[in-house]
Amino acid sequence: MEYKLEWRSPCGSRTAPEELLSTVFLESNHKAGEWCSHPFRHTNPGEGEMNQKSKEAGKAYGTRPAFALVLAAMFATLYALLVYGLSPISFLEFQVRIADSLLPLTILFGWPAVLGLSLGCLVANFFGGLGLIDIIGGSIANLIAGYVGWRIGRMTSKGSWIVAVVFQNLLVSLIVGSYLSYLLGIPDLSYGGIVIPGIAMGWFGVSMGSLISMNLIGYLLLKILSVRISPPTHAP
Repeated sequence: MEYKLEWRSPCGSRTAPEELLSTVFLESNHKAGEWCSHPFRHTNPGEGEMNQKSKEAGKAYGTRPAFALVLAAMFATLYALLVYGLSPISFLEFQVRIADSLLPLTILFGWPAVLGLSLGCLVANFFGGLGLIDIIGGSIANLIAGYVGWRIGRMTSKGSWIVAVVFQNLLVSLIVGSYLSYLLGIPDLSYGGIVIPGIAMGWFGVSMGSLISMNLIGYLLLKILSVRISPPTHAP
């Protein structure tokens, strides 16, 4: 009976024992998803589409838990500080919450941004004075809008980023505008015999502010950062 000794490298390639000493493996300390290298090959065995996707996923989501946690904490802190620092325009019926300009960035950073912005909203609304409904409702709005925007933004169809940000505006406006109309007691508006419900006024007030913070500032910020950061799938 004849036995053949083989050694399988972490790359998945088989290397004979006599070649083992000539095999060099390099690990990048800066990029997630780096594959092994062989000194006698012009290309690494893992390079190509799979390697590229792995690198992009690492950049977008932070495949290392510690990095993802730090990224989420950064988004939460930045959101809360922007709301607190600009509190005169961040609450009530007609608001321009500049902190919401961070929501489109979920397209680039994925779950860490989604969770961080939800937590940041919870902390910020705690000091807003509108009570538990605003604290929980605002956080849920950011969680849903962030996740939906992220999923739509991953699509490869042209204009998916624009669609994603529009949906984020609509979701935040519907959720926040609805409970604000209740908390603030926004009255119905009668104009020319047409009655506009108070809840519609709540939707309108939040959506106009979100048009500035998300669709204008947020989308511009998304485009600027996308030059340096690759999302899971490129959809400008």
